[in-house]
Amino acid sequence: MLGQLPTVSIITPTYNSEKYIENCILSVASQDYKNKEHIIIDGASKDATVEIVKIFSAKYSHIRWVSEDDLGIYDAMNKGINKSTGEWLYFMGSDDVFVKNTVLSSIFKKRYTSHVDMLYGDVFIGEGDHVFGGEFNFDRVSKQNISHQAIFYSRSLFNRFGGYDLRYSSWSDWDFNFRCFLDRDVRKEYLPLVIARFALGGYSSKHKDLKLYADRLKMFREYLSEECCGVYKEALETAGINHDF
Repeated sequence: MLGQLPTVSIITPTYNSEKYIENCILSVASQDYKNKEHIIIDGASKDATVEIVKIFSAKYSHIRWVSEDDLGIYDAMNKGINKSTGEWLYFMGSDDVFVKNTVLSSIFKKRYTSHVDMLYGDVFIGEGDHVFGGEFNFDRVSKQNISHQAIFYSRSLFNRFGGYDLRYSSWSDWDFNFRCFLDRDVRKEYLPLVIARFALGGYSSKHKDLKLYADRLKMFREYLSEECCGVYKEALETAGINHDF
């Protein structure tokens, strides 16, 4: 119906997250935007994560959850996409929080969002006041990823591109964002707004995604100049990542 506020699905993968998950849950619950759901996909945690989620799901009707073995964070995110019902999807780590309780309402109550497929803003990194973000274009996203804690995706993007590619263990979200920026029909809008605070030391910062490094150069050769590809390959070799490209 015209004018109806969209439902926003916040998807949170968890595994042994007992130290953080309560703050994440309360951050979502405190949002003053009512059309939301919190989908928690737990990877069969061995600690008290599930017990904590059970307590809060009994208190908040917008929480739905499952706990079962998975193939990693992107498998969990794909499960969350399939279980969610919202027109807009947002991926929040179990140790992440929104910066204030009006984030969702400031975006989805005050903006007409049917003209755009991908909304993204800025984030605080760690406990300090350092902001990461700004506007991205194809050139920038080819070198640097947008923090997933800064992005709201229209469900139509996952209908168009499918879910996250499980071949990439720690940078599949970059692959998805790259495809979004490659497609000129994807309507993107930058919001000069800090969305969330995300914790340092996540999985992607600790693991080199060698499969993606190899495939990324192949992508670049298709869409970028040979000079740009040479610079990228040199950077890989400097980092000790060698492949037969």
